[in-house]
Amino acid sequence: MKLEKSANRKAVTVREKPRRLLPVAQQESVIISIAADLFLQRGYGGVSIDAITSIAGGSKRDIYLLFGDKESLFERCITMLVEENTAPLKRISPVDDIRTCLKSAGLLIVDIFLQPKTLALHKLIVANADLKLSASKSFLEGGPQRVYQAVADLLVHHDRCNLTNVSDAKAFAKIFVGGLTAELQIRALMGETIDISEREAKVDLAVRSFLEGVCAQNP
Repeated sequence: MKLEKSANRKAVTVREKPRRLLPVAQQESVIISIAADLFLQRGYGGVSIDAITSIAGGSKRDIYLLFGDKESLFERCITMLVEENTAPLKRISPVDDIRTCLKSAGLLIVDIFLQPKTLALHKLIVANADLKLSASKSFLEGGPQRVYQAVADLLVHHDRCNLTNVSDAKAFAKIFVGGLTAELQIRALMGETIDISEREAKVDLAVRSFLEGVCAQNP
């Protein structure tokens, strides 16, 4: 009997804390993560605050105190998803050979655009475009604009080294990313699988075509 009581006491001590006892920052993180998954699965209109609390625990009052309303929570979810999806951009760094640099960046960008979570996020934003939610702006600024800026930074670096002739790095970056990803992403959104060999071929073609237009001296 004593052993049984001891085991029960131990089980209680290792039990996970209820969400309401977590620090506020951790509460927000848990709720955002759960809500983001629900929004991706069901869409904005298909998710209620009750549905979120049924999984996350707590009450509707907790949600409103932490986030204000459903739209604000949705925007926080989109911001988190965009940051997660674009995190690999941090691995992009300039190298001496601009062709190699753009190929590496291109493959990374294609992988980001074609990963399932990015495609699901794209569908979610487009499906709710008519609602004019503030989250749409967060998506554009944090997603595509962040990708354009990463490529623009590479071009500026090489321009300073007299390896390219770029008058407007951001504009050229948009041309490169658009030519690289537009067709592939549309096909992926329609359910087609793009294998690695096709991705590599697309990147090679995009880099070659791009450099013919912006390089002062072809490498």
